[in-house]
Amino acid sequence: MINYLSNNLRAKQAILSFKAMLILSVLHLVSSLICYLYFSSGSSSDSTVFDLINLGIGLLDFAGFVWCAATFISWLRRAYENIDRVGKLSTESKGNMAFWGFVIPFISLYKPYSMVKETYIKTQQTSQSFDQNYQVKEAPGIILIWWLLFLGSGVFAQIVFSSSWNNEITTMEDYLAARQMDMISALISMIAVICTFQMIHKVHTKEKELAEIIEAQPMHQEEEQIL
Repeated sequence: MINYLSNNLRAKQAILSFKAMLILSVLHLVSSLICYLYFSSGSSSDSTVFDLINLGIGLLDFAGFVWCAATFISWLRRAYENIDRVGKLSTESKGNMAFWGFVIPFISLYKPYSMVKETYIKTQQTSQSFDQNYQVKEAPGIILIWWLLFLGSGVFAQIVFSSSWNNEITTMEDYLAARQMDMISALISMIAVICTFQMIHKVHTKEKELAEIIEAQPMHQEEEQIL
């Protein structure tokens, strides 16, 4: 029996969540840009309204991040565990590392990347175990680019956050510098988000190819008829 669970819905949910996050990042960038242009033009108005708008967008960003994390981990865990479920190959870790790999210190620096790469390669190798004509491809560069951008955006966001809380903004120059940092952070986030849903799409393409190959197996077709 081939115990493969469809991952189509989870992949669609993950891609949708990151597309929504992209919209929030664009709003963050536009808001910070408008604020920067408004005050850099010499306006002496109170910045409270802009600060409240940026705070609201920041809260939406956080909610979007939680949604993205949940859908991404859900998708990756099933994609990873499906390799073991099929029974042709075994994975290097347990599926729950799709979550713990992001939160355990030091391991979080490489584990998510290695799991995504392993999923991409071993999903293809599993397909090849059923169809010898199936060509296994090397992991695309976007997986590495995704991970470097993920790490980079996280580090930069932490720098921006720490700078905002640890340093008092006493002059307009300080305020404008903070808005510039916000814009850079939003831009990096946008690029990282775009790479993420493109990466999910590439990995999921290999999942769909495996699912099609499994469905074409005579044993699998007989089981469906019995059920």
